[in-house]
Amino acid sequence: SSSSSSSTAQSIPPSAAKSSQFSKKSGIDSSNLKGQASFIADGSVSAYQQQLFRKRKKGGDQLPTKYTSADCYNVSSFIKIWLVVPITLSRNLVFQQLQATDKKILSLPREHTVRSFLADFCKSNYSLKDDLRRQAERELVRNLELVFCIALPQRLIFPIERYQLKLWFEKMKEQTESEQETYFATVYGPEHFLRLLVCLPDLLRTSLHHASQVVVKSHAHLMADLIQFFNERKDTYLTASYNDATPEYMRMSTFAGM
Repeated sequence: SSSSSSSTAQSIPPSAAKSSQFSKKSGIDSSNLKGQASFIADGSVSAYQQQLFRKRKKGGDQLPTKYTSADCYNVSSFIKIWLVVPITLSRNLVFQQLQATDKKILSLPREHTVRSFLADFCKSNYSLKDDLRRQAERELVRNLELVFCIALPQRLIFPIERYQLKLWFEKMKEQTESEQETYFATVYGPEHFLRLLVCLPDLLRTSLHHASQVVVKSHAHLMADLIQFFNERKDTYLTASYNDATPEYMRMSTFAGM
């Protein structure tokens, strides 16, 4: 079901598009989005990614001649190959930014939460997956929930959403210690998870280095499948319905220094 690219098999195809960058007002560091060049212009998996996947299935982690065997375990190389957000998906980030600029916020908890979205990914084509694949997906989902909840307060929140986060942070304190670890994955939804996907390359290179060893080395091809799953169902998971922030909400946000 993937479309073919005209790029040669021995080189990385030129980027077809670049993910949109948030303005400095967004609250998300725009440096996280620089260089997010997409190999995918129309939402389909590129021929280069298909070639790598075939090589992985046939002979392990062989890569085209542009990469050496040492590059197989290089975080940056795997980010460029597997963690590519298509422009058809990333353009929703612009829409989210416009809603925030218009002082609109999402209602929480979301109908589709990060946890339920990831569970849907694991359940998709379930009968076609072997035990190893199912186990790998479960591990990936657990890791992504943790990474999401760690990154959310510092990297994934617009300024207008900070007071809302503060309210849910208070509710999180009422949960058990084990529930608190991934609590935000049961409140926030795919809209914020999309922000994570765009910021994830920078997080893997820096502050979440240890987590990157798990995600990049063991689950890189699963990340590509997850992104494709998301892109194919974006109309289901990404809402166009935002609520105007009430005067009281805006007053409390200002009062709280948000």
